[in-house]
Amino acid sequence: MGMGIIRFLLAISVVLYHVSIDRKWTGTGGEASVQAFYMISGFYIAMVLSGPYDRAVLSFWVNRILRLYPAYFVVAIATLLLRLAFSPELVQLFRDLPGAAKAFIVSSNILVFGQDWALFLGVRDHALQFVTNYHNSVPELWKLELDPPAWSLDIELTFYLIAPFLLRLRVPFLLGTMALSILLRIILVRHGLSFDPWTYRFFPTELALFLAGAIAQKTSRSFRTTLPRLFHHGDLATATMVAMIVIFPIVPAPTAVRSVVLFVFLAVFLPVIFENAKSNKIDRYIGDLSYVLYISHWLVILAVRRFIGDGHSLGSKLTVVGATIVCALALGAAVDWPLRAIRARVRNAARRESSERAGGPVLVNP
Repeated sequence: MGMGIIRFLLAISVVLYHVSIDRKWTGTGGEASVQAFYMISGFYIAMVLSGPYDRAVLSFWVNRILRLYPAYFVVAIATLLLRLAFSPELVQLFRDLPGAAKAFIVSSNILVFGQDWALFLGVRDHALQFVTNYHNSVPELWKLELDPPAWSLDIELTFYLIAPFLLRLRVPFLLGTMALSILLRIILVRHGLSFDPWTYRFFPTELALFLAGAIAQKTSRSFRTTLPRLFHHGDLATATMVAMIVIFPIVPAPTAVRSVVLFVFLAVFLPVIFENAKSNKIDRYIGDLSYVLYISHWLVILAVRRFIGDGHSLGSKLTVVGATIVCALALGAAVDWPLRAIRARVRNAARRESSERAGGPVLVNP
């Protein structure tokens, strides 16, 4: 048991949150789960950029595109067909948008880039404008995004763009950048911007979480030297994080305090948990399932509410959870996993390129 089960539980927590199931069963819910994913992403990206993609930035970006976009496009197209068939008002909403808003919606749905900004832009006085609250828009632009949870992919992609350059900096510089990101969050809160979308959808303040994960990876070697015994208790570290995710909503403390404690423990345990099951294929399979689970759950919610009912009964909510897992398995088998061979070739090519540029031997997977 390792990182895979952690990622799966975080993804399921988002699903449970969006189906509005009883709060005590939502785990880390929506916000804390997404932010925990940012930390895990920072850890993994720092690891691969110090390994196979050390000197192969283009190959890194190609690999990330192959990982995220194919499943997203399948879900987006399926959602578009479903909404066109059963929600004809979607077309009218789009027609009524000003030209700039139409261009923004089309481009963000195709490119993914810009989807987070759908929560910072709005239509007012028949013009596309910046808004501090996405509810101050008619219509709310995020409702025209085909797969609304994909806004977090935009945050991830933004990090991927800068990571090959930012993560070359030494740890003290990364800590300084992290501190600036946290300082910006404090400033925004002091100016009254402590509500959604500013809480976890604004990249400059979320950068601190990516960097926390990256720093955990970069310091893992010295961490192993100073606390070697901790790495012999990977199962305990994993079990601790699982327990923290499960009991998160019932801990008698403010959400901000619970989140900070969760993130601190995750940052400390990330190297240990990864090392504990890095060769476990089942754990990796479960972890890889988290992405397709996350990206497809909104489509499943729409479909279940359309064909079964309004989604307020416990039965329909549990149906959504079960159907989302089935959909994720199908999407992974049909789209995500067949691309692994291509991604492996990209990774091996990156290893060759990095080795050649470094003047060392060329080592690739057999």
